[in-house]
Amino acid sequence: MKGLVNKSIFLLLLFSTRAALGTSDDSTKVNIPAIIRYTSGQSDIGGNLKFLPLDSTLDDIQIFNPSIRYFYNDLGNIGSASEALLFSISPRTLTAFGNSTFELYKWTPSNVRFYKTNKRFSNLDYHLSGGKEQQITLTLAQNILPNWNAGIDFSRRASLGFLSNGKTFTTNFDFFTWYHLPNDRYHVFASATWNSLVNEVNGGLANDSLYDSNNFSNTDLKGLKVALSDATQHVRNHIFSLTHYYDLLTKKDSSGKAMPFLRFAHRSEYERSSYEYNDNNSDTAFYTHNYFNSDIDDSLHFDQWVNRISLQAFRTFENFKPVHRASAEITGGSQWFNYEQLYDTTLTNYFAEARFRTEGERRLTGIDITGRYILSGANEKDYLFRLNFRFPLIWGAAMNIGLQTSAESPSLFQHFYESDHAIWHNDFDKTTSKQFFFGVNFEKYLFSINGTSTVVGRYIYFGTLAEPVQSHDSVRVNVLSVQKDFRFWKFGFNNSFWIQKTDNEVISLPGIVSHHTLFIEDRFFKKKLATQIGFDVHYSSSYYANAYSPAASVFYTQDSVKTNDYPLIDFYVNFSIKRARMFIKLQNIGDNLVANNYVNTPHYPMPGLLIQFGINWRFYD
Repeated sequence: MKGLVNKSIFLLLLFSTRAALGTSDDSTKVNIPAIIRYTSGQSDIGGNLKFLPLDSTLDDIQIFNPSIRYFYNDLGNIGSASEALLFSISPRTLTAFGNSTFELYKWTPSNVRFYKTNKRFSNLDYHLSGGKEQQITLTLAQNILPNWNAGIDFSRRASLGFLSNGKTFTTNFDFFTWYHLPNDRYHVFASATWNSLVNEVNGGLANDSLYDSNNFSNTDLKGLKVALSDATQHVRNHIFSLTHYYDLLTKKDSSGKAMPFLRFAHRSEYERSSYEYNDNNSDTAFYTHNYFNSDIDDSLHFDQWVNRISLQAFRTFENFKPVHRASAEITGGSQWFNYEQLYDTTLTNYFAEARFRTEGERRLTGIDITGRYILSGANEKDYLFRLNFRFPLIWGAAMNIGLQTSAESPSLFQHFYESDHAIWHNDFDKTTSKQFFFGVNFEKYLFSINGTSTVVGRYIYFGTLAEPVQSHDSVRVNVLSVQKDFRFWKFGFNNSFWIQKTDNEVISLPGIVSHHTLFIEDRFFKKKLATQIGFDVHYSSSYYANAYSPAASVFYTQDSVKTNDYPLIDFYVNFSIKRARMFIKLQNIGDNLVANNYVNTPHYPMPGLLIQFGINWRFYD
């Protein structure tokens, strides 16, 4: 931790010096405005790359903990195992490992930004919280040639934790590059991503009664007895991704600009991951089973390689408003998957995908149809079909409505796992799902409402023994979400609200989840200091949250301890000076006022009042 502090201070001084030098008076210097945009490599319905500008607002910069920002339960400190509070379903159809406990902290190729810039660009993020956790993230990007950009992202996060044996360390790194021909007919996007998560594991409190009946400060938590004193987890993940495409045919629009008409695309992605669990005192009564020698580390590895080849067609109908643009795409692909756990398992899949989209003038109407089918292999006959309509309503509202249906084979982790503390071999059926969804967006009035109704058949979950179980009964989950923002003079009041209901206890969800922000925003010191002062409230209602089993790193059902039902209230001040955005926050100011203690995941106390600081600083050369 001390080394991270020293490195962070050094980088801050380095960037501060660099910024100071850059502001020196030079009458011969010509200042050229920086133009920075980025893309993920995805194309719109017309085949053109979708670009986004850098976010320069003050909204939500104070919420840097991913588990709070994205509504997850964790183990009490940043970087720990986490589970979503909000229900969602994303059928995968292809062979998958199947454990997503640490996905919240992993970088993937879909997160990579490819920059289009006329200057060298660097970005520094630094966060400090209560002396217990720090994070530093650095981005560097520049053009090697006018049509060739490259860069790196690096992040290091460390948390000492408030309970004993609770340190977490997360390291993320990626290298990215984007090249295109001057005429834009050929583009290639490549990235390499590395993730490493090293966590100490304490198993939570050995006994909750002392914590439940007393008031403990953050410092006092260190004195409570935990279940495990010398256990660790290590997750490693590497992903290499290549996407490129060439426009075989182009067609000029009414203005004479060449637009893609027929495109050939190829995408290749290789992933290597591993998970290790070690407990040097594995004779503890914490575990239900000890199958092997205590000196043996529980571990698994998997590799996968997925290739896709696509043919895409784009068409514009300039005089037909309901369908102004349309695109169609057909894809053939293969997957190779190797799973190593005591013995090796190698699987393959061959699949086909298709997508058809239309878009009316001003995007008022649209159709999006997507399908995937596994032709042969381990997941043969798995499928996904999704249909989405978009059309206008009265008062400037837009509505989308659709359905999704799928069938997917169980993941390898659900099928079999062998370790010192957990062994299972299953022969589960495919899981099916049918979902109806809708959404209405009143952009003018800052209001939207969305809903889903999902029926899952043969749902697989981790039961009370922390082992996979397949439900015989179908499970229905209904979710309604409402977002409404208010603006009056310099005041703002943002609200997000979810209502969730399930008819089967195998899926445990809080009935209500919400986030509210009340703030005042103004500019001071001759309009140079933009400032936002406000309160944040995160809330989820009481429910039987899943407990956590550290050996296999899974969340499993329990019906003895209710958690959550605690409003997390923060006071913050966000401000920006030129290209620097900063915040100071008091997190959990309701500590000892709303309640003495609170828990999200059973047996893992959450911290009390914390002082947090953060800065985001951008530089252009």
